[in-house]
Amino acid sequence: MTIRLLLLLCCGLLLTGCQSGPVRPVEPYTAPVAQTPLDVGVNVFSDGVVDLDPDQLITTPSVRRAEAHYMPQVLAETIERRGGFGHVRVLPQRQSEMDLWVDGRIKESTGIRVELEITVSDAKGRVWFTRDYGHEVNRYAYDPDPTLARRDPFQPLYEHITDDIVKALARKPAGELAELRAISQLRFAQRFAPEQFGDYLASDAQGLVVVRRLPALDDPTLARVNEMRERDRLFTNQIGQYFHAFNERMASPYDNWRRVSHLISDEIYKRMTGEQGYFDTRIVYVAESGPAKKKVKRLAIMDQDGANHKYLTEGG
Repeated sequence: MTIRLLLLLCCGLLLTGCQSGPVRPVEPYTAPVAQTPLDVGVNVFSDGVVDLDPDQLITTPSVRRAEAHYMPQVLAETIERRGGFGHVRVLPQRQSEMDLWVDGRIKESTGIRVELEITVSDAKGRVWFTRDYGHEVNRYAYDPDPTLARRDPFQPLYEHITDDIVKALARKPAGELAELRAISQLRFAQRFAPEQFGDYLASDAQGLVVVRRLPALDDPTLARVNEMRERDRLFTNQIGQYFHAFNERMASPYDNWRRVSHLISDEIYKRMTGEQGYFDTRIVYVAESGPAKKKVKRLAIMDQDGANHKYLTEGG
């Protein structure tokens, strides 16, 4: 952090001697068509520790706090793999300017079920959506094929969130997305050159950020600010590397803990009902497919929640 501040302060001293060039007044503001994908910041999730029942045996505050750092990194990597976005990083407390923000709250996480509340908003301050997402697995999700790369057992949940972000993005006009890019750029400029860029942005009656005017394309101060922003990206890249390394270290013990949580849930269920718990079980059944007169029957197996489906026999 100290290195980052020194770099940015040195650049800031250079800016103090510069006067911003002529401006391009725009009334009303019409942004050019966006050519650069939106940058996405994923905030560290709210851990929900205050809502934990002190008598429950499934999780602990320390596990929840670790999950609040682990889960946003899984989501950020999922968004980045999907493509169509720019810089995608986990940034605690929104430490840099981004075009799109994802905030989350852990409502439930037991190793059997994860439920998250996700809010997606943009640089303008507009909320795109707030939704709950849930997914369940059983212990076989923690016994993967060792020949394959590790995949988080709750990956379908993160894919679902990413799907919704992509769909929401597709509904936005190109000019609106370009405006978000302009706002995040000017916000960064205001942070390090407030005298030159302090009045370029304003708030409307709804409290949303609006662009009052744009700097000239050849504004030397803006050029210097853009150079500073590139240095700032080096800092956010370092943060991203930290979160990636954290998840790499956490993956194995975390999966083991979640696997054990299935066994604990089974024991609790058995003591409460007198029946064998089903959280750590699989279902074998006869699957039918094809037209009514030519049904194909196959023996199949799946988790109790319908996940990890697999055919055991050929059709006949």
